[in-house]
Amino acid sequence: MKSEINKLIKVRDKIIQKVEKRDKVALIRSDDWYQSSKGKQHEAVTGKLADATESIKEAIKELENIA
Repeated sequence: MKSEINKLIKVRDKIIQKVEKRDKVALIRSDDWYQSSKGKQHEAVTGKLADATESIKEAIKELENIA
């Protein structure tokens, strides 16, 4: 069970890094870009990735309670 938890932690950490990188990229963009379809799509995908990290955190906690 510990190996599965470690794998989930690694996946979570990779997604967090990706979200942080996407946030940095978005910060250098103009306001017009934020209002464009690409900007809105970028924000939506980044939000979904952030939500996924929360789901993974919950799964890790549940597995730790079982183990």
